[in-house]
This record gives sequence, structure tokens and C-alpha cells, in this order.
Amino acid sequence: MVARRPTLLLTMGDPAGIGPEILARTLAHAALRREARLVAVGDPEVLERAARLAKVNLRFRTTAPEAFETGAAEGPGVTLLASTHDSWGSFEPGVPSAASGRAAARAIEIAAGLALKRRAAAIVTAPISKKALQAAGYPFPGHTEFLGALAGAPETRMLFAGGRHRIL
Repeated sequence: MVARRPTLLLTMGDPAGIGPEILARTLAHAALRREARLVAVGDPEVLERAARLAKVNLRFRTTAPEAFETGAAEGPGVTLLASTHDSWGSFEPGVPSAASGRAAARAIEIAAGLALKRRAAAIVTAPISKKALQAAGYPFPGHTEFLGALAGAPETRMLFAGGRHRIL
């Protein structure tokens, strides 16, 4: 019997920052895709642009989070759950803003919601701008507290783990 690969939801991070490029480079690694089903969560235009900038060949299959939730999002290419449909022109590279904070937060909200419904084994978050998150009206100092609030957790802790296994 072949073990089923876990589904990981990977959020785009702040679209004005390095997050989308990190996500594109991560999604391009075949070794990672063999280990888990990688599903991107973010703005389609932002992630397509990030893939071009990173010079990686990715083919996204954009779908609504609702379709993924019902299991109707299967198919070829990297599944991309559209969290926003902002145009790239809404964000100035390197400049955190309320707009980039809202876009990053929306991807996190979608990923967390799907994980809490057990549609994924885990979420992986790309870097966000705490300044942009707060400018968008989110009172959290970072991912940990934001995810804790979305999960209804009374307390949160951050954990870093590493090992000797290297797949990149």
C-alpha cells in the first residue's frame, strides 16, 4: 500500500517583499513535491510574477478555496488557491503597505481555515511584514499570534525544528 502524501498549504507572504519569490522557488523543487502535495495560497498575478522573477518554470492551476475544500481542485500543475485578485500594481516592491498586509493576511486566513477543517496536514508561511500586517488593521505582532487567534488558542508558542535531512 502506498502512503498518501500530506497536503501542505504554502502562503505567499507579503507580496511587496521576498515571500512570493521564496514560495515560487520552493514550489519548483521536485523533491519536495514528491514528499508532499504542495498547494500555494495567494494572489495569482503576484505568484506568476514571482515565478518569472525567480526564473522557475511553474504552471499554476488557479482555483477558488471553496473548490479545494470540496475536493474539486485536483488536476495537473501546482494548485493555487486564489486568496485575492489584486493587481501587481497594487504593491510597490520593498514597501510594506496596508494593501500588501491585507493580501498577506488573507492568504493566511484561508490556509488556516482549511487546515482547521482538516483539508491539509499543515501550513507553511512565507515571510510577512509585521508593519504591513498592522497597517492593514491586524493587531498581531506576527504569524504566531495571528494563527493562534484564528485557531482560538488561548496561548501560542513558536517552535523551530531542523535536522540533517537535506532535500534542497
